[in-house]
Amino acid sequence: MIWGNVKYIDHYKGISHALDVALDYLAAGDFKELENGKLDLEAGVFVKLLDQGLKNSRDWEAHKKYIDIHFPLEESELVTVMETALVPGWGEYDEAKERMKAPACEGGSTVTLHPGDFAVTFPEDAHMAGLTSGEEKTIRKVLVKVPV
Repeated sequence: MIWGNVKYIDHYKGISHALDVALDYLAAGDFKELENGKLDLEAGVFVKLLDQGLKNSRDWEAHKKYIDIHFPLEESELVTVMETALVPGWGEYDEAKERMKAPACEGGSTVTLHPGDFAVTFPEDAHMAGLTSGEEKTIRKVLVKVPV
């Protein structure tokens, strides 16, 4: 996992061309005027602008073909990450949704993403995004999907 802020986004470039495309988009973005939906970029990268409900608990999620970049726009969210191999109870991989899920369990590390912060989760990073330690509410966020 990478946890960073757009002010220092250049520190994370050079891992792959597709990840650079995604990071450049976040660094240049003015998302407040954009409507929710999907936007295709280059190199197989796509962006989802969405309203996500924050919850106190979620199932674990992991992907095989895509890296996720979580980027809250106006309010903070918590993201918990743990090595995929350490999470028990994985269900079958859903090819259509490009994910597998497992019930929430103890463990992992939690980071708080404030507006301007981002978390990059790789296939080895099981994650629970869209978490809150307080009142459940809805936030606006950008989710970037980067092919591995």
